[in-house]
Amino acid sequence: MSTMDELVAFCLARISEDEEAARSHRAWDRTTREWVSVDDIPEWPTIAGRVLAECETKRGLIEWAQGIEDLCALGDPAAPPQPHGEQVIRILAETWADHDDYNPTWANDGLPPSP
Repeated sequence: MSTMDELVAFCLARISEDEEAARSHRAWDRTTREWVSVDDIPEWPTIAGRVLAECETKRGLIEWAQGIEDLCALGDPAAPPQPHGEQVIRILAETWADHDDYNPTWANDGLPPSP
């Protein structure tokens, strides 16, 4: 499995967890590193709606990044000269850097991926 494939699988799994949490009125507490109930937060319906919208947007971003990488791999002349799809996914993965399954070697160092 390539690094890009690992990153995509990791991000999609976290997005699914975030969707499930939003729908079941839970949130990840980064201090205690556990899921907590948010039933007592009156703004939760608005927050949950935003979380679900962000999940949809993140999936779209992943799809776009994969498409850029695919165009470059095929040698498509419409592809950008330096693909940055993997870098985009690395940046997205940093959202969940505190997750046990996050691989620290995925950290974005601010540079485009090696050719």
